[in-house]
Amino acid sequence: MTEIKSTLDIILEKMKSFEISKDERDMIKKRDIRGKISRLLKRCLNNDLKLERFKEELHGIDGVSYGQVKEILKEEIIQNFDIRGKNLIIIDILKEILNIDISSILDELNLELKEKERQLIKERLDELKDKEIYGSALIPNIEEDPKWLRFLKQKEEEIHHRLKEILNITDKETRDF
Repeated sequence: MTEIKSTLDIILEKMKSFEISKDERDMIKKRDIRGKISRLLKRCLNNDLKLERFKEELHGIDGVSYGQVKEILKEEIIQNFDIRGKNLIIIDILKEILNIDISSILDELNLELKEKERQLIKERLDELKDKEIYGSALIPNIEEDPKWLRFLKQKEEEIHHRLKEILNITDKETRDF
């Protein structure tokens, strides 16, 4: 009489023939470490994790050097940098953990954004004035303006490129780990 096997027994029997290569294990490990750093950064950016605790957690990641953790963190910072957002926590992380100060770059960026915004608002007001629509309460919304969106996209690409230069990130590094 044959023995009735459970689903688990059948799966385990079939899994015996599958083995993961060293490269696949390394890739899985790297992906897991990157995911952990990404989750920690998101918690920090959401104010769910204080900067000191964030540093402790980064130091506590097993199986990877702190230098490699920093490299992954640099990449995650660039991915999470929002040109229109509040980047105070990112600035603090860069200063405290990576010893990099980007406040002058962000000040320059904010000046450019404000200047372009003023320019586009003036253009919209002039267009409305030509149509005899005017008044002190009139405030044009440029958030959906194609010129504004193109400008933001261009500035976002520029700032990401500058951050990569400052953080010494090459395309090869972002793929290796």
